[in-house]
Amino acid sequence: ESPAEADDLFLAFHDLSYCGRKEVESPVSESEASRCIASLYSDSVDTSQIDLIVPKDSRGCLTLADADSEMIILRFPVKNVLFCARGTQVFKECIAFTVVLHQTTNGERSSSFVCHVVHVGSE
Repeated sequence: ESPAEADDLFLAFHDLSYCGRKEVESPVSESEASRCIASLYSDSVDTSQIDLIVPKDSRGCLTLADADSEMIILRFPVKNVLFCARGTQVFKECIAFTVVLHQTTNGERSSSFVCHVVHVGSE
């Protein structure tokens, strides 16, 4: 298990492996999340060691940071996390979370859904 630290504002999980991300059509589908886990975990040859920082309230941001340099890799409001699923069978040490991303182009707003996969077990 990964060590975690907590303070009044966040909970941090250290030395996890980031397997990657994939755009998805069905953001709250457990079967699609499972397919993402299987695909991204199986394809991840050189995973990045990350820290996952989770805020203790919905006004904060979920942050993935490089475990060595502490540089922020990804950061988005917790309210943008639509779905979270744990892997099954051989992928039970993986977690997938789907995030909605909004963008505005030429005055038109569009949304996309991205599933991120993290391996929480030891390699």
